[in-house]
Amino acid sequence: MRKLAIKLGNRPIALLTLIISCVAVFAGFIWQYQQINSQQQQQQTLIHQQTAKMISGAVAARVQIWNKQVVAIAQSPQLPSILAGNDPDLIDSQQQTLSHLIPEAYKVCLIAADIDEPTANGCIPITFATLNSLRQAKKEGSASMAVMQIGSDDAHLLLANRITDNLDQVVGVLVVALKLDVVKALLLNSYGSNGYIELQQGSGKGVTILASQGDAKWKKGMASFQ
Repeated sequence: MRKLAIKLGNRPIALLTLIISCVAVFAGFIWQYQQINSQQQQQQTLIHQQTAKMISGAVAARVQIWNKQVVAIAQSPQLPSILAGNDPDLIDSQQQTLSHLIPEAYKVCLIAADIDEPTANGCIPITFATLNSLRQAKKEGSASMAVMQIGSDDAHLLLANRITDNLDQVVGVLVVALKLDVVKALLLNSYGSNGYIELQQGSGKGVTILASQGDAKWKKGMASFQ
């Protein structure tokens, strides 16, 4: 009877030990799963960051090429005399010729230095924002790349570089306008296939979305990478 009592008495202890062991194993499994999940999230974030750097580098390289092209064209020796002659037909013909040098551009314009008022009549509509770029180009040599007429069918990226004569006097500005679709083409479909990506200009409340790729439903809260 004593042996039987001992055996019966040990059974609850063994059962309790088994339960504790199972709980410990289950807790260990959850911890291991959380660790794996955390590692997967870190790996995914790293992939996103690498993708962002790749896209940023591709866009920056393309913009740099455009800027170099604009600077080189603005230094063409025939442009100062064409602007000084103020012959609309000759200017228009030269603009058509220059447009072949930058196939992505939908407008290449030669704008005289004395243009300092908004106007809808011209190679491109000249808004107050456009005037700011023209003034910056005349003063500093080139203007910062900027979005013009955002939200309209005429929205475009504008690059501008001053044109000077032999005396280093500013006689005009070379303006190159690129449709936003040109920039969007830089965001390959594979970049946005597993999420959503935006190419932005500016910061804070002044952010302008230049192009996007992917499903916008993934856009929630702050960007996980920039």
